[in-house]
Amino acid sequence: MSIEWNRAHPKEILEATRRWRKRNPERTKQLMREWRERNTEAVAKYNRKYRKIHKEELSAAQKEDRKLNPVKYKARKLAQRRVRSGQIMRPTVCSSCEMVGVKIEGHHVNYMKPAELTWLCRKCHARVLVDK
Repeated sequence: MSIEWNRAHPKEILEATRRWRKRNPERTKQLMREWRERNTEAVAKYNRKYRKIHKEELSAAQKEDRKLNPVKYKARKLAQRRVRSGQIMRPTVCSSCEMVGVKIEGHHVNYMKPAELTWLCRKCHARVLVDK
């Protein structure tokens, strides 16, 4: 196929791409993950714009989540208060990959034990949440 054909048939290209993605979901996920890692600034810009546009929806969803998962909400708030007050010190090293110089996030393995946190970088934290 030539570039001219591609430009003249955008609908056909889009449909073929959709069919390929449907047949290859794991490869699609991998390619998207790699693209996001290479284009972190573009992803961050898109996310900021999305949050600005959908602020009310996201706020309502967050409130609903708090109602549906009160134990999670209380555990998170308790951890935030303890970090702010100095009762818990946020480490500077990820406990999984040992990366230094990035923001470290607290992860609750068990929300019924709110004081027990695993400290992970954003990348490792996302991986743990996806693997759940």
